[in-house]
Amino acid sequence: MDNKLLEELSNSFGPSGFEADVKKLIGSKLTKLKIAFKEDKLGNIIAKLGSVSSKKKPKILLDAHMDEVGFIIKHITRGGFLNIVTLGGVAPSVLVSSLVKLKSDDDKFITGVTTTTPPHVSKDKKPEVEDIYIDIGAKSAADVEKLNLRVGSPGLIDFNFKKLFNQRFLGKAFDDRVGCCLLLELAKKIGKNTKLINEFEFYISFSVQEEMGLRGIAAVIEEVEPDLFLAVEGTICADIPGLSDDKKITELGLGPAITVMDRGIVTNPKLIKFITNVASKNKIPYQFKTPAFGGTNSGMVHKMKKGINALTVAVPCRYIHTQQGMLSSTDYDHTLKLLESVVKAAKPVLK
Repeated sequence: MDNKLLEELSNSFGPSGFEADVKKLIGSKLTKLKIAFKEDKLGNIIAKLGSVSSKKKPKILLDAHMDEVGFIIKHITRGGFLNIVTLGGVAPSVLVSSLVKLKSDDDKFITGVTTTTPPHVSKDKKPEVEDIYIDIGAKSAADVEKLNLRVGSPGLIDFNFKKLFNQRFLGKAFDDRVGCCLLLELAKKIGKNTKLINEFEFYISFSVQEEMGLRGIAAVIEEVEPDLFLAVEGTICADIPGLSDDKKITELGLGPAITVMDRGIVTNPKLIKFITNVASKNKIPYQFKTPAFGGTNSGMVHKMKKGINALTVAVPCRYIHTQQGMLSSTDYDHTLKLLESVVKAAKPVLK
């Protein structure tokens, strides 16, 4: 695992609809790898590996979404507090008493803290999002205006990447910056494989607004029209005390998670057989993600055009959609190896 690259991606600011900083970073990495790419009207990045060919070849597309859950300002009070509405699935309990970062119209970051009615007077009422405000130290709405913040300004829970014990790492936005990191590392490997590049058309995309309902990927599919699609994700891992095995969904250290079914797709059994055979042949540990939690861009893709073969492969991440997630670099490394092995063996499922 490229720790430095993942740290850069994780620390980048990119709530759904506001992915510009992440796009700039990824664009710079692709340029350094001498991989041509373009940005579509929605803001998705689409890159083709290898040179343009007039010969029609099967198309493989691997995607990771750039956006992360966050919020925008909904209302500014006369006293300078900020009411918010969430971008993607953020539980109110996660937001309470969190350090946050907002981005102003002049691209400056403003620090704040979330607040709600103190427990001394709330009578144990669980806060809803509309009960939560952000305190940036302003005394009035005019103070907020001076900082170039307004209704619609984006923000997120702030946290910086950290290394822990046993090759485990903490960071925000592992859903899905871990997928972005994997694709950049994979592109570097595939780009050197002339035989593979000549056999298939390889595309990688970094999509927008997945957390808002799988919005960006639809435009990518219209552009690429792949024969095989792989969503590369950071997924739910709940192997913590107090939960039964069937509620753990995935576990750290057991390898990449393969989606059999989630809220958006029942994966074609022939694709499950294909990917598990590839994993077994290459001695790569893997696990099945417990049905039917979550959803990914595969849920949108598989029913587009005349139907597209779609798979989801993910790195298990504890505590996603909270202040910080946790992953294992061994799971990451096995996921990278599985992705590389899958594209090398993809010919049978492209017939």
